[in-house]
Amino acid sequence: MPGYVYGYMHVIQPAVLALIGWNLFFFGWFFFQWILHLFKGHKKPTGPLIELFGRLRASESLGFDKVRRTPWVTSFKETWSQLSGPINEARLKMVASMASLFFTAGAMVGLIAQGFGKEIRMGWATTYPWINGTSMHCVVSRVLAPGAWLTNIPIPDAQHINSWRLPLSNEEVAYKWLYLYVASVLAWVIIPRLYLVALNAFSRWRMCRDFPLPMNGAYFTTLRAAWRGQRIGVSVVPFRYELSPALRSNLGAMLERIYGLAVDITVEQAVLMGEDATDWKKTVKREGHVAVIVIFNLAATAEADAHGALLQRLRKSIEDGTPVVPIVDTGAYRQDDPERFRQRCNQWRQILDRLKFKPLFLDLHKAAEDDLKTLDNRLNQDD
Repeated sequence: MPGYVYGYMHVIQPAVLALIGWNLFFFGWFFFQWILHLFKGHKKPTGPLIELFGRLRASESLGFDKVRRTPWVTSFKETWSQLSGPINEARLKMVASMASLFFTAGAMVGLIAQGFGKEIRMGWATTYPWINGTSMHCVVSRVLAPGAWLTNIPIPDAQHINSWRLPLSNEEVAYKWLYLYVASVLAWVIIPRLYLVALNAFSRWRMCRDFPLPMNGAYFTTLRAAWRGQRIGVSVVPFRYELSPALRSNLGAMLERIYGLAVDITVEQAVLMGEDATDWKKTVKREGHVAVIVIFNLAATAEADAHGALLQRLRKSIEDGTPVVPIVDTGAYRQDDPERFRQRCNQWRQILDRLKFKPLFLDLHKAAEDDLKTLDNRLNQDD
């Protein structure tokens, strides 16, 4: 038929077979390493790639430069790369599996897309006399077995495959073979890769949960500032609440114990958001501080369009990664009625939780050790 466009699909797709073979080799090596680790029962050494990744991540997160070199910096990066080795290994494995997953999915989309612009028929040719329908069937019956089981499409016998040898004696449209190849790749590659992604993501989550030194926590913030010769800026923003000198002193002492004596604490003027609804803009700058602490009074009733609005506007206006910590001072509220006190705290939680803010209930009038520990834990979270 003039102008009719069609092409031929080889029974064996070398690129797809290579893709399956490479992934099966990777799965086998992964299983071998797992068995080896199971029998050895001790911690395996960190590989050079994972160690390099750990050093680079420590340098980038803490801001180490290449000009100033001191012995403790080199020692710290080596120790950090070893301690964070299992987490970084899980990260790299997860990224590698996702990359292979997307690459495979793209290859399958490309294989299917060939049939949209033209009709593809089955056909094959070879230079070597020892390649025939029997050898072709021997290969495809094993490679495409999962696809045949998933799609319920039978694989033709050797005689049928031999009839597709060019010049053709039996022409057949190749849409069933496209389904067989895609379903087989789904079983051989995509499903196992999804399992590995989920497995490594769970391992990373489990280890990160037990790894109590986040890079943007107070400890590393202090270390980074000491390395750069900088002071640490913490901005305190009271909302419709005048802080007495005693409260300022207690809060300052708590922050100094967390960040060290190098902390610069700036207590801003109380934000009212009354007639001047933009007075909050005068409190903080976008950069220059490692935390913004907003002080509320438990005696006030939490309001989403007031207290919540201030927190949301501050979060949008400051540098990304800087935590906005709402502290609700409980010392200004009567605590002789425990049930009423609990209800008031729950009212604050309900309002701020809707806006994805976790309030800290601290008695700034007493600044006890428990309050210090609560604030320290919050500032050391990897937000």
